[in-house]
Amino acid sequence: MQSQPHGAKARPRRGNAELYLVPAGKPVWESADHIAFARRIFIFFDAAKLQRAGHNMAALQEISQLATFSDPVVRQLAAMLADETQQGGPNGRMYGESLAHALTAALLAITERAQKPAKGGLAPRALQRVIAYLEEHWREQLFLADLARLAGISQSHFGRAFKTSTGVAPSRWHMNIRIRRAQEMLLADTQSLADIALYAGFSDQSHFTRAFRQVAGLTPGAWRKAQQA
Repeated sequence: MQSQPHGAKARPRRGNAELYLVPAGKPVWESADHIAFARRIFIFFDAAKLQRAGHNMAALQEISQLATFSDPVVRQLAAMLADETQQGGPNGRMYGESLAHALTAALLAITERAQKPAKGGLAPRALQRVIAYLEEHWREQLFLADLARLAGISQSHFGRAFKTSTGVAPSRWHMNIRIRRAQEMLLADTQSLADIALYAGFSDQSHFTRAFRQVAGLTPGAWRKAQQA
């Protein structure tokens, strides 16, 4: 089966899934020969929201220039997101949003990695348990030993396995959740920055500001104003 953005050089691919990122409005053509089964997953990204969140759109544009590419992290996260959607979202909205954010981060990480990540990621069910736990306990201080126990593997192996599966370390995933929840409170515009910082589990507003800027690219106050503009 072949799936190519219009104008890209065609290269037939067989076997495992192929991935491609197509800029908005650009046509895609497909052809198939003796296909017994094919599953297509279409995921649409809101470029404006990604840019406001501080994501590097130039990096995504670099990926879109590839005819096709293959990445085990992106493939697994896309499949998990598709399964969650197809089943009606049994794990809740926050779980689905967490997968979507991880998928975006994994796509951006492709341009930063010199080579494919090593084999040895978490099993899909183990990863799902850990992500659900992180979403539920996002305000708490989390320990690697507890997450490893939840995944059913040793603590020494867990950190590497989690990063192989998601593209980020467990601590970064946890921080991304906290910042995302803080963004939701900022949009409500009913609490002060100090109150949001405390509720989101930061030691003080200064700590919150540093962490927020590292993830979103703006201070909490500047980010809130940008959303209201």
